[in-house]
Amino acid sequence: MEKAIIIGSGIGGIAVAIRLQSKGINTLVIEKQKKPGGCANIYKEKGFTFDTGPTVITDPNSIKEILSIQKNKKYNIKLLPVKPFYKIFWKCGKTFIYNNNQKLLEEQIKKFNFNDIFGYRRFLNYSDRIFTEIYN
Repeated sequence: MEKAIIIGSGIGGIAVAIRLQSKGINTLVIEKQKKPGGCANIYKEKGFTFDTGPTVITDPNSIKEILSIQKNKKYNIKLLPVKPFYKIFWKCGKTFIYNNNQKLLEEQIKKFNFNDIFGYRRFLNYSDRIFTEIYN
């Protein structure tokens, strides 16, 4: 039987391990930290929870694909929407609520600088072209 060793149990390491195991390759994942996840982690302090890695899953279909090929179905993982994704607080009292509702997100951007909305829309068009090129 073929064997593989994956160094690191971040999102990429876990995804590769699942892919290899789905092809019948005996896979060992080695992680130096106390828990898996790599930079996708959290820490808590003074009643607040902070993420240390990917804040938003921008391509949930890739995660669903990985979950569909994993053989150990005892881990029934369901992706749940998070609303809002997060809130940013400044000392001056300003806040920014980041979410996936385009209209509400643009309202948040306009609160800081109305003209930033045009750059934001250009960025969305640019990133959409990149996403389309990569996944098509």
